[in-house]
Amino acid sequence: MARRRAAAVAGLAFILGCLTVVAACQPGTPPPAVEQPSSAPSGHPSEQPAATAPARLRVTAAGDYSSGREAAGVLARIGAIEPDAHFALGDLSYGSPGEEQRWCDLVASHTGAGFPFELVAGNHESNGRDGYIDDFAACLPNRLPGMVGAYGRQYYVDVPQQDPVARFIMVSPGIPFRDGTWDYSAGSARTTGPRRPSTVPGLRPSPGWWWECTPSACPLGCTAARPGPR
Repeated sequence: MARRRAAAVAGLAFILGCLTVVAACQPGTPPPAVEQPSSAPSGHPSEQPAATAPARLRVTAAGDYSSGREAAGVLARIGAIEPDAHFALGDLSYGSPGEEQRWCDLVASHTGAGFPFELVAGNHESNGRDGYIDDFAACLPNRLPGMVGAYGRQYYVDVPQQDPVARFIMVSPGIPFRDGTWDYSAGSARTTGPRRPSTVPGLRPSPGWWWECTPSACPLGCTAARPGPR
């Protein structure tokens, strides 16, 4: 599981790093136009259009929380940062089945009701070892509009929904669910299915759930945003 976890976290970190560049440097966006002074009479200066601030997005992510003092400290820090969204990368409470609501209450006590604390399953809650992802998802539901997929297992979402800065892709590769282990190997149904076109600057589609960054949007050299091996 540690190997799969490292691959998943590395994949998400790669996506976040690449899309952070997209947010900071959107290709093809011209500078705001400045209207030239007119020959208006003195005392009636021509109006200047206000400059538009660049789009910014602040997102946090973590996994392997537990329910103890350390977890409370992490959750309190997330609440203090007040990001636009937080992505919980699995292995949530390390509790028992039936105690999911208690952990959800712990999260909400530090982040606030209605905060977008977005879940994806780890192996500890995929098939009931330390709870069930569906029960966690019921008490910490998706709060990001426009989400597509099976929340808690496999989904993507553009943030913000209007004029998005980034697309976040969450998957659960190689993790055993009660209905089987989801396969993301090359050519599988989960890597070749349809998906919604992206309006995020600098992203172009490739098969399945993968999205590539254009070179102009990723000047640091990343050429693709995809979670784990393909």
